[in-house]
This record gives sequence, structure tokens and C-alpha cells, in this order.
Amino acid sequence: MFPDTTADIKRDMNRIRSTTIAATALLFMSNVLPHVVAAPVSDASTIAPGRSVGSVVIAKALPASLGQPTTGDAAMGRYENTYVGKTAPHYHLDILTRRIFTGEKNESIVVKTIRVESPFFHTASGIRPNSGLSEIRRHYSHLTPIERWKHTSGATAERYTIFDDRRHGIAFEIGETDRRSSAIYIHAPGKPLEVCGHDTTDWQPLPLIGPR
Repeated sequence: MFPDTTADIKRDMNRIRSTTIAATALLFMSNVLPHVVAAPVSDASTIAPGRSVGSVVIAKALPASLGQPTTGDAAMGRYENTYVGKTAPHYHLDILTRRIFTGEKNESIVVKTIRVESPFFHTASGIRPNSGLSEIRRHYSHLTPIERWKHTSGATAERYTIFDDRRHGIAFEIGETDRRSSAIYIHAPGKPLEVCGHDTTDWQPLPLIGPR
């Protein structure tokens, strides 16, 4: 066998270098890509429990892109903003904000609770307003009833129980007749829910009954 020429040696070195680069790239992809693929994709319709609904983020200021609310109410540093859909069935987006009292000139006003009624919004697992309670429980096993309300609209009235998963920062307004979610709330995880969207005469508080 003839000894390797300089060209043969260079060719072998290039082959080794290419193999090493390919192996390194494969190792990188095997370690990094699963985490990239598994990362949640945030968009205008995403509900992230304990964090956000679309561009509205808990503990942050309201995004300017929302514009002026349809209606609003303010008292003692508590602000409730309601955005009503322009087309039927005129779903509500209710956002509760609070002023952070610091004594400084420019005090922050941040989001405390987000309430959505439109099934356009959904979690990564597909839970959305109008999801059934049995399906919701499969994804959120720490639900506890915290409040009960009656909503009167015209000649009809429906009763709702709010079930909160405080650990994950998500709650559901469940109709007692159809057992489906009429609205979803997002709040800071581990903190009690401050209910919003019930400040009209159409809503009346009811005594809370046990889990159902």
C-alpha cells in the first residue's frame, strides 16, 4: 500500500472535521429543539394561566393598543375597564387594574384580573369560554368554588358559580344549568381572585354552596 499523499491527508481531515461538526449540531438540536418546540406560542388569542390573555399581562400596565374602554368604573385606586365587542353576541373583556400607592408623583396602575367571555381566547390545551366543567376539571384539578352570582337578562335569569384554581391563577364562571364556562378569569398565581365584570345591576351575589 502506498503512503498517503498530502491531498489524501487533507481529504481525510476535512471528512473528520465535517463529521465532528455534524455530531455537534445533532447534539445541540437534541438538547435544545425539544425545549423550543415545547415553549408556548403567545398570540392575541392565548390564555396563559397566572400570566396573561393576549397582550394583557398580569402586574403590568394596560397596553395602549386596547384603546379606550366601552365603560369604566373607578374607586379608591381600583379601576374596572369593560370592552364590549362591536358585533353580536357582544362579548365582554373586563380588566381590573389597581394603583400601586407609593407616594410618588407617577404611581403605577397595573392589571390584577382579566375576565374574558369570547371563545376566541383559549389555553394551550384548548380550554376556552363555553368549555364544559368536566373537561375543565381534567386540566385543572384544584378548582374550588369561591363565589356565586345570579345574572338577570330581560325575562331570564341564570346562576353561576366561580371556581378558582388559585395555584395556577385561573378561574371559571360556570353556569349552574348547562355546567359550561361563560367566562374565564386570569389572576396572579397563589393569590385570591378579585372578581370583576359584575358591577352592574344585572348581577346579584348569592350565598355560596358547597362543591358541585
